[in-house]
Amino acid sequence: MNRSATYLALASIFLPQVASAASFDGSAPFICASFSEHLCSTDAQCEAQGRGDNDVPKFLKVSVQGKKVTGTRPSGAKIDATIENVRQSADTLFIQGSQEVFAWSMAIAKESGDMTLTAVDAGNGMVIFGACTLP
Repeated sequence: MNRSATYLALASIFLPQVASAASFDGSAPFICASFSEHLCSTDAQCEAQGRGDNDVPKFLKVSVQGKKVTGTRPSGAKIDATIENVRQSADTLFIQGSQEVFAWSMAIAKESGDMTLTAVDAGNGMVIFGACTLP
């Protein structure tokens, strides 16, 4: 097999997968995993947190169409948050809501699925970095 035929064969294997890669535009449910957590206080100090320090779920299920974010905290407590606001830019999906004493926002890169989640109350804020995937 000549070199051109080899490249063509490889391209036919990989290009359909790239072309069919889904965008995180909210049209389909997805799952987000948290990688790192940072707790910030009113004195502008942010500290990295260990896994489990703040009872943050490892995974969140997001359904923009169903207007829900659900998950289970390490303690076993369930999260069932309503999505109250959805906005999109060319590159990012933004969703927001509130639950109990916190307001929260998620920004998800439409192409890569990279995610930043913030949760705030009147005196503290948490920033969680992670990534999302389609189930």
